[in-house]
Amino acid sequence: MHFVDGLRAFAMFAVLLCHSYLYAGINTLVVHFGAHAVNAASLFGFGNVGVNVFLLLSGFCLYWPFVKRGSRPEPNLAEYLFRRCRRILP
Repeated sequence: MHFVDGLRAFAMFAVLLCHSYLYAGINTLVVHFGAHAVNAASLFGFGNVGVNVFLLLSGFCLYWPFVKRGSRPEPNLAEYLFRRCRRILP
């Protein structure tokens, strides 16, 4: 599902633009559409939406292998804790 990775990249780019806007001190970025002018810099302040979308899509990508047809069964809590402890503890 390459489109999900594309959406994650778009969300990451939104966060990058928001951080650039906040820390660079850019107050105006005028874009002209014929006789109209729009201040596009105010749109960069919505980077928190990109964070939420990125986290939502990342969670979807992590859970997708469990819900695909013919995939392995969902692990229970005991199996998860056993594998986690085996990997972390020396």
